[in-house]
Amino acid sequence: MKLDDRTLPSGYRVTTENPRVQRATRGKMMKFNFGTAIHRVVRLDLADGVFEKDSTELRPQWRSRIDLLITELQKEGSILRLSYLAENEDEDDVDDRLDAIEDLISARWEDLDCCYKLVIEKEVFWRKGSPSAGREFKE
Repeated sequence: MKLDDRTLPSGYRVTTENPRVQRATRGKMMKFNFGTAIHRVVRLDLADGVFEKDSTELRPQWRSRIDLLITELQKEGSILRLSYLAENEDEDDVDDRLDAIEDLISARWEDLDCCYKLVIEKEVFWRKGSPSAGREFKE
């Protein structure tokens, strides 16, 4: 049995094994219990202006902010959510940028050898609804 974690209230995460396996006997009722807990979610909002033009490199004024983020994450167990607001970028470029930030933060986190395993979630919001919405296609 697998618990669909999308049905949990915002901020809650499963703390027990998922899926959970039990042997069923015909005609007998089974009960599954899953543990959940509320987690602190730290959100890092990103957009095209944070990066060098056509690059996955952060602009100099934003590089020091990663250190502040790491300091905040050390305060207590958290989930980091990388949120990207995209507009005119290619979908692949957005994915590359999110991957680069995830790699940067993960590497710094590993160097700290801190107190918990950092979970990083990524989400993309398209200002125009989707990567191709509002674009003209050339034949």
